[in-house]
Amino acid sequence: MAGPARVLAVPKKRLAAAAAGDPLAVEAWLRAAGYARVAGVDEAGVGSLAGPVVVAAAVLHRGGGPGGRLDLSGVRDSKVMSAAARAAVVARLPPSTDVAAGAAAPLTLMGRWALGSNDVKVVTYLPAADRLAVAVSLASILATHTRDALMVEAEAGWPGYGFGTHRGHPTRAHLSALAARGPCAIHR
Repeated sequence: MAGPARVLAVPKKRLAAAAAGDPLAVEAWLRAAGYARVAGVDEAGVGSLAGPVVVAAAVLHRGGGPGGRLDLSGVRDSKVMSAAARAAVVARLPPSTDVAAGAAAPLTLMGRWALGSNDVKVVTYLPAADRLAVAVSLASILATHTRDALMVEAEAGWPGYGFGTHRGHPTRAHLSALAARGPCAIHR
């Protein structure tokens, strides 16, 4: 059994480079430190009143993608992207990109689940990572895109709640529907 994962702090210089627009600054630093496989992990739906929590992981290969450069244009924090922009990024990912997504994955095991083993060597917590690390941005986009699609499907199963519009978030319309109808099977 592996020991606990070591926490690694990203130097402020790398964070500044990432904030200044170098999309691979954090990943490059981790690779230079000897970590061959760098996974970005993020979730969508934790603060929602309904629907699953979706966790996604994106592992970037050296050079940005399998077999060469991955088109990173438009990749940023999913919260500042439209649904169409997220869908465009997802559509550009090559089929062989190392990506995993799952509904209601346990958040306490995100790192282990993302790397596909219980042998996680390093966990780096990076505040605002979906703005600073492209692998985390991709995971954020994948998790949000996947969850949004699930919530659009939920609209058909539970009409009248507006899941296709508010995606289960606590909006005024959602709270009004909850008050009028009560919770449905996918409410928490």
